[in-house]
Amino acid sequence: MVTWFNYFSIESNQVQAKELLAPFRKESQKAFDTFLEQEYTSVYPNTSSISTIEFDTPRGSLYRDLYINRTIQDHRYIPITENGLVIRKKFLKYYLEQRLEEYLALGGLQELIERKTLFKEGYKLPEPFYWDLWGNLEHLRESYSDYCAEEHFDPEASEEESVASLDTQA
Repeated sequence: MVTWFNYFSIESNQVQAKELLAPFRKESQKAFDTFLEQEYTSVYPNTSSISTIEFDTPRGSLYRDLYINRTIQDHRYIPITENGLVIRKKFLKYYLEQRLEEYLALGGLQELIERKTLFKEGYKLPEPFYWDLWGNLEHLRESYSDYCAEEHFDPEASEEESVASLDTQA
């Protein structure tokens, strides 16, 4: 009886973990629909790609031996606001760090621990953390707007003209 209970509780947890971590997988990247395709084609062609954004990973003894990527391997352009302005990299760094915290809290930390042995043995594994900025464009824009309002930051002003700098965030 105990064996069956353990089997079903472990199996159930593994299924739930897989479902919770699904949005953090590259294979969950959404294909562009007509609306997103239209949005994407309006981005300036000299805009940086998402893969140029570097974010910080957690520090501490718990994370020391774990491999976690510091960039998102996505060569599409950085997303834009509803007004067609490119969302600033400094905000995207902050935003991706928040998504990374979610990933770790929802079971990503356990996944990293389990992958550690394979990584040390030289196996080529897909990067563990991914977030589809274009696939979550509405949430990204809303978060950017909220962040700018909280920081008294004008998203339409140049970096030098801004009332508050994103450099001052902790």
